[in-house]
Amino acid sequence: MIRLLALALAAITIITTPATAQIRERDIERGRTTIEADRGYIYLETDGRFFGIFLRVPEPEDYVAYEQAREDQFAELQEQYARDYAAFERAYANARERRWRLPTAPEEPTMADVSVTPPELQDAASFGPGSDFAHDDDTDRRAYLTVVRPGTYVWYGPVMYDTNQGFVGACNCMGTVMFDVVPGVVTDLGDFLTAAPRYADRGGAQMEEFGNFSVVGLLGSRTVSLPTQSREPSFGLPESLAAWAGEPVEFRAAGKMNNFYGTLVDRLPPIDGVLEYRRDQVIDARTGEVLETLTLPQNSTPSEAEL
Repeated sequence: MIRLLALALAAITIITTPATAQIRERDIERGRTTIEADRGYIYLETDGRFFGIFLRVPEPEDYVAYEQAREDQFAELQEQYARDYAAFERAYANARERRWRLPTAPEEPTMADVSVTPPELQDAASFGPGSDFAHDDDTDRRAYLTVVRPGTYVWYGPVMYDTNQGFVGACNCMGTVMFDVVPGVVTDLGDFLTAAPRYADRGGAQMEEFGNFSVVGLLGSRTVSLPTQSREPSFGLPESLAAWAGEPVEFRAAGKMNNFYGTLVDRLPPIDGVLEYRRDQVIDARTGEVLETLTLPQNSTPSEAEL
């Protein structure tokens, strides 16, 4: 099983707002955008405005690059410290000679001062609630097409960055789904994420808590509602993407993960044939396997065997 290798949030972490490229249907129709062979694409549809974040499962080389970036940044901090300390020594000598107030020495940097975005968040992909691919004015049916780095993605949940509130929404930290995105292909999620989960299983109290989110910022002040009932999901790319290679999604259950963005904690409702729960355990409905928590100790790197 592919595991989402999660890092706990700490001083070394920069929590970045996912800035993902969104494609508009009109840009394809006018020839401004064409499919790129080395990029991946996630297409999904929703009833009304929606938003969310997908997290890419890091590969061993991503952790190697991450550790190298941390070492490089630490080396830069040490070089800057050497320059600052030399300046301090000159200022100290001058102040002592003139009997001025003595300056304070700069603090030597440590690895705790390094701030590098962890691999789990470097390729975070967000969509909505604006910048939709297309929408139907009569039904408010909307589609989103997101450009991503190919790989395995986990549905983190309906979370977005609000300019006034920070990150809002609820992460599927207690259970969710994952899927693969291959290069040069549009991965068709259809409306699965909002149609297939058995939302009615939540019960009234939980639906009241997670039923909708108020968002402001670029949208003004609006409420984005989450689904309350499941239905048969539908798939299929629109005619405007007929010339683009498409591939239906294959969802798999994914275990628990860290609440990276500090939002409400939730879990994706059960999905027939894909995702089930046994109390707080996440179950792969295809195999009956209990999925372990998707975590890795902080700052660890892959072993030679994993590479």
